Amino acid sequence: PKTPFFNDTPTTAISTLSIHDALPISGIEDEYALGIDYVTLDWILWGIDHQMDSAQIVEQYHVQEGQVAHVRELVRRSEHLRKLPPAPEL
Repeated sequence: PKTPFFNDTPTTAISTLSIHDALPISGIEDEYALGIDYVTLDWILWGIDHQMDSAQIVEQYHVQEGQVAHVRELVRRSEHLRKLPPAPEL
């Protein structure tokens, strides 16, 4: 996942910064809400971003097929959040 201030930084890296009190991030609550830990989520998202199919992600990163399906569904349902709204031309 990407954050507004750290667009290309994996969540696990930002979570690590939070552990050292550099950033106030509520990772535990997010992991609980998502039902998946950040490390697993980052591996699955990396695979999705690199057009790997679900079987490849499961085999390469040793995650469960259900986790991959869950993350793919979250990505699909949140697609509209990653697109800019139309803007008038100036």
